Amino acid sequence: MTATQTGTQEVPDLADLARVSAELEAEPASSAVKWAWETFGDGAVLAASFQDCVLIDIATQVVPEMEVVFLDTQYHFAETLWYVDQVKERYDLNLRVITPQIAPDDLGPGARREVGVAHRPAA
Repeated sequence: MTATQTGTQEVPDLADLARVSAELEAEPASSAVKWAWETFGDGAVLAASFQDCVLIDIATQVVPEMEVVFLDTQYHFAETLWYVDQVKERYDLNLRVITPQIAPDDLGPGARREVGVAHRPAA
């Protein structure tokens, strides 16, 4: 795959991505995960809302160490956070939880927005 350099990151060529997409179209989802890992290594990250864990199940079968990222907006139901913990435990996830740097009550209209921080939940 060819790529162009922008700053410190390489951006894949869109024609190459279209070709790979066409090749993977009829393949199982695990093939796309495998391709992403082989192409981007530990730069490949799975962003998960934890609405369900089908993709997490597929990804961890192919690449158990793949990082999974969850955006904790501080507004999730307790059941959602419980589910995240259950899935983390079940799949032994390499989970990173991203949270806002400011308190949820300060996130209303007109509030100053800041980039979130990443942390790993306690094991």
